[in-house]
Amino acid sequence: GAPPAGGGGGAEGEEGSGEANGKAADGPRKRTSTASSGSLRRGTSCHFCTCGHKRSVHAERVDGPAGASSSTAPAVPVPEHWPQVAGAGALAALGIDSGSELVRLDELAVARFQKLFEHTHKASDNWTRDRGCALHHHACLAQDPMCTFRNKGEVPTGYRVIAVMRNVNHKLWSYYALTRGAIAKECAAENWGHHPPFQAIDAVETHGSLSQDSPTAPGCNEWLLFHGTSPGNCDKICEQNFRLSLAGRGATWKEPEDQRGTPLYGDGVYFADRITKADEYSEMVQAGNRFAGCHTVIISRVLGGRTQYCDTNEIDPAALQKQVVTGPFHSVFGDRVAKLKKPYKEVVVYDSTQCYPEFIVYYKRLYS
Repeated sequence: GAPPAGGGGGAEGEEGSGEANGKAADGPRKRTSTASSGSLRRGTSCHFCTCGHKRSVHAERVDGPAGASSSTAPAVPVPEHWPQVAGAGALAALGIDSGSELVRLDELAVARFQKLFEHTHKASDNWTRDRGCALHHHACLAQDPMCTFRNKGEVPTGYRVIAVMRNVNHKLWSYYALTRGAIAKECAAENWGHHPPFQAIDAVETHGSLSQDSPTAPGCNEWLLFHGTSPGNCDKICEQNFRLSLAGRGATWKEPEDQRGTPLYGDGVYFADRITKADEYSEMVQAGNRFAGCHTVIISRVLGGRTQYCDTNEIDPAALQKQVVTGPFHSVFGDRVAKLKKPYKEVVVYDSTQCYPEFIVYYKRLYS
């Protein structure tokens, strides 16, 4: 259902913004058998492909999925706020992939990101089990799962931004921009059966931030959200985008002896609207490397579109994912704050073309 009037949006991670790197498979999927999506499809068939997907799912399938080895990308203009690098605009206008380039932002931009970190830091009631154990990090799960709760890992009292890199990747941007256009059309459509009309959600903690560095588009719930991961993964994601095959393999809570956890809302790409949550999945740059001693986080554009609002503990991950993949929704909006009084919210998408990893931020944890 739709969130209540004035309801919030946001993210948590993998479960709430960790290492779920995602892209949905391209093949036809069986239609859902639920009455709600069935009646929707009968009443609004113009919005769905014959294979059962929303048409926006296929918007980017010009020459293969994002991250594939194809040499060209759809011809989409680059954002006006991008730096002019290596003739990028002319190449992108011709639909030619000029690769990924990380461009370091100036100190004024770093100051703006510092304000974002300060605004989205949760100073209290901020520990979750994904933070890990103070003594063993996550290594004690197999022998003593409760060790984490007895020895909670310390949560930083703040963060200091050291450097920000903008990801200029014309190919990933082209796929993202096409998907955004298609989802925006679906959000504007009125004939969606008994489902409520599109509702814009702006109560994410990052709303209105970085408008100078990365303005968002109206009418499709485009948000800037955090995704914490290792420095190496940050580089790979900026080059190739997220991969769903890695969902549950990061810092997500796992049962003893399991190599893979079960993310709360299924295998998707998880994002947080607070740096404190994303920081649970971040890792440090090792000695001898640039920015050694810093931790890393990605700030990504995320298309929420018509988001499926979930504010209870009664969660069926497969059903939620199905309602996005073959139903009327584009994402899951997990509000675990309003009713459950948990620390964080989370946003989940199941197709990497709904994400554009725009920034890598190098920062240091502060402890009082």
